[in-house]
Amino acid sequence: MKTLRWRAALGAVALGCLTLTLGACTGDAEETPTAAGTVEATATADPSSTPEPAEATDDASPGVADLPDPCTLASADELQAATGLAWDEGVIEEELSDEDSLACLWSARHPFLAVAVSPGTGTVDTYRDQWKGRLVETDEVVGATRAWLSPAGHTLHMVVNDVYVELEYSWYPEEDPSATVLAIAHVVAGNILGDDAFAASGLPDPCALVSEEELLAATGYEFTEEGLDSDSSNLTRGGCGWTAAEVPTMLFLTVSRGDATADRAYWEDLYIDTADATVAGATDAWTRWEGTFIGMEVGDLYVTIEYDWHPDNFVPARTIADLAEAVAGNLAEATAGDA
Repeated sequence: MKTLRWRAALGAVALGCLTLTLGACTGDAEETPTAAGTVEATATADPSSTPEPAEATDDASPGVADLPDPCTLASADELQAATGLAWDEGVIEEELSDEDSLACLWSARHPFLAVAVSPGTGTVDTYRDQWKGRLVETDEVVGATRAWLSPAGHTLHMVVNDVYVELEYSWYPEEDPSATVLAIAHVVAGNILGDDAFAASGLPDPCALVSEEELLAATGYEFTEEGLDSDSSNLTRGGCGWTAAEVPTMLFLTVSRGDATADRAYWEDLYIDTADATVAGATDAWTRWEGTFIGMEVGDLYVTIEYDWHPDNFVPARTIADLAEAVAGNLAEATAGDA
């Protein structure tokens, strides 16, 4: 990989920083032009130390031909969900890629994102040496073997499935973008893990949170489990659906590390009426769509349950408050050992 020189080009291309890296623009690093005209990264905490890159020694790590295309690791829609901003699709940046790494750039008018991938665990010490004093190890990236975040929150490095990922994000109104960077990191890590993402999430299986007998008792309808929904299950959320043969509806349940207050505010911003709800064993419960949706927190997890019905004039015979209570009880029991 071109060590950290690709960061200098990122700064010039995306933010007009000329000889500065993105880190310098965001307070993460300083840059010192060399006699050859390239730009080397030097740690703000220790400007006298700029280790040269060592060769990766882990023969089991993938080569660049085996690396994922970094532009496929975050779609525009996924980035919008993670950041609240509209994005273009990512574009491979040829000048920032080489025989050891691939780099992709995304833009959203003012903010920008860059993700570079390189062969895995054999490079960890190499790149960590170049970031000593600027990155702090964190355990907040689910699915990553190891991860490091800059104190300013703009830069995150992580190892996922023997792929070393360097992530840079900048959006000037955010004084502390670390929460956004972590959200993007989970998108990237989840796409690297693919079908194995939910298994690495540590979340309880949403399909195990309610039985078909409990569904019948709570709703009056016989439901059949459809299994874990791959489209909505990832590192931070799991979804499961059940269909009913006698009525045109299905039930969908999700469990995540989300936030009830934030989700409720999202729907209210869309002018959807919401109301408080009471669910034994849960907190911050709320409902919308005439009681056919309920969101609630159980411990540190957020659960949603909703009817998805067709045609639109179908109205369930009962609300899902009793079902929510059963789910809350089962979830509390399933996570009791995690407390």
